[in-house]
Amino acid sequence: MFQLEQVLIEILLIVLSPEQINLFLRDPQTTATIVGGLIAISGALLGSFLLLRGMALTSDAISHTVLLGIVTAFIVMTAVFGLEPDL
Repeated sequence: MFQLEQVLIEILLIVLSPEQINLFLRDPQTTATIVGGLIAISGALLGSFLLLRGMALTSDAISHTVLLGIVTAFIVMTAVFGLEPDL
């Protein structure tokens, strides 16, 4: 996972300077909006593909599984690691 993060940072540094990245990602709401947009785009592409292939119930199962993973990660981060949620 660490290598993937390094690759993503290197790609960002090719396009933007460190000051521009820090200025853009300083606000947590901006970061959440970007992440939410990327999740929405990837979910829409996957859902459309599965719907066109006649696998609509598969896309429904995938979305519910992802929701379970998000809730589980939230519970683990708050209960096990003692981190406070930043809502």
